[in-house]
Amino acid sequence: MSDEADRRIEEAAAGAARQRETREFLEGLTKNDELVRPIYNPEAFVMREKFRGQAGRGELKRTECRHPLQYVQQYIDDDPAIKRAGRPVNLYECGVCHLPLWMVDPWGQPVPDN
Repeated sequence: MSDEADRRIEEAAAGAARQRETREFLEGLTKNDELVRPIYNPEAFVMREKFRGQAGRGELKRTECRHPLQYVQQYIDDDPAIKRAGRPVNLYECGVCHLPLWMVDPWGQPVPDN
């Protein structure tokens, strides 16, 4: 097989696994679950720029997902070495399609993390 065919097979397998994991995750949610994901020393502004660059290069796939708010997960800064445990940051992930999201003001500037 060619490298292109191998890549497509791997992408299809990864996509199927992600759909299965998403379905299992969503089915396992209860009304009392909190959707917060810890990240360590996030430098959220750096992560947002990285995602913006990936989108500009076409490395992030556009989805038809409408990002239902009940499944959006907010990242929190949980770096015990710097004693910032539990500080929420302006970085989110859709729990359905796993696309990174963040809030911006009406002029397109990211909302500060602090």
